[in-house]
Amino acid sequence: METYRKLFLASALSLISPGSTFQLVVAELFCIVCLIIYTTLGPYDDAELTMTSSICQLQVWYILFISILIKEEVAISSTFINVSIIFAICFVVAYDFFWCFIEFFPLPKRVSQFF
Repeated sequence: METYRKLFLASALSLISPGSTFQLVVAELFCIVCLIIYTTLGPYDDAELTMTSSICQLQVWYILFISILIKEEVAISSTFINVSIIFAICFVVAYDFFWCFIEFFPLPKRVSQFF
């Protein structure tokens, strides 16, 4: 799956309306589909790897979203950028805290199958 995702985003996407907003929208939709597949199937044996992969998928989606805003010359205020940075930092801290908590206080057997 990962190979096909990279192949589509790196080469096949270049054939779809090069340099247009439509190209970015197609890439963004593809990233959402990949994110759904990754979170649903959980392709990795380790739950932490699956979660990290999902976060990376979100990061690619976010970059494409910002690219659409820049391409369409939408006025991005400094408040939006500051809130985005704070959100990203809080997300990373919460993610690290969650995995540290799971590591030190293991979940019961029935619940741990989901993480």
